[in-house]
Amino acid sequence: MPRPSTSLVRIRTLVHQSDARQGQQAPSRSLLSLIDADYFQLPIFQKVLTPGVVVAVNQGIRIGNGRPEFVPPDYSSPSYSLVSLERWWNEDYLVLGPIRTSKKQIVLDVANKDGGAHVDPEVPVRHAMASEPPVVFGSGTDGEFMRLNLARGTVALAGNELLHYLECHFRATLGTALPRPTIQTVMSAAANAGFRPLPRPDTIRVPFIRGSNFLNVHTDGKWAFYSEIHDGKKPDSWGKDFDSLVTFLFSSGGNPVPRSMRREA
Repeated sequence: MPRPSTSLVRIRTLVHQSDARQGQQAPSRSLLSLIDADYFQLPIFQKVLTPGVVVAVNQGIRIGNGRPEFVPPDYSSPSYSLVSLERWWNEDYLVLGPIRTSKKQIVLDVANKDGGAHVDPEVPVRHAMASEPPVVFGSGTDGEFMRLNLARGTVALAGNELLHYLECHFRATLGTALPRPTIQTVMSAAANAGFRPLPRPDTIRVPFIRGSNFLNVHTDGKWAFYSEIHDGKKPDSWGKDFDSLVTFLFSSGGNPVPRSMRREA
């Protein structure tokens, strides 16, 4: 998972746009707005809050040897949904009783209160609660408990989710700035699209099935999708690299993305 400081810079630069203030600097534009004016409407994975929830951390936490730690997200989990980037950025995400905070507020609070951009001496209650939450984690067997910094943990998680978003929508534009997808990335994307892996017949390909659909992925990046399998059937979609497969699964090959959230060809 990306480090919080690295994620902070990435998120602010790519997503955040500031408003103009009277007598101060002109509004700033996000990097993604310069690449695609509709970037805010493209889909991204998000853990959506359950209505009426009182406490929602929305981060995987593992406790081993009595010490808790944040764990990377699993986008194949049913807890993840596709939402627009605008919703991902602005809607309530971290809930601690009456304090409800969005990713935008968390990212900007960490930048402005913890020295990421500048240090503001006035710390809002929401940032104090997120940084030192009234929740402790631990195994209880050794008597040691810890308060995890949920603000910085959320920044790191948001950076991971944003990286996946960039891989799906902007890889062709950003090129080598992004790491290449791995077979683990592909398996996660296929699982989210409803495919389950079949026993591998050899070491160079991974077959998946979803109802009558069949997907064959080679470890060198070649792939073929069949809406159904029968003798002589040609693939309905195919490609020669993992990038095109991830794009296919994320947009049209998996659970369809609503037209209002879909990048048109």
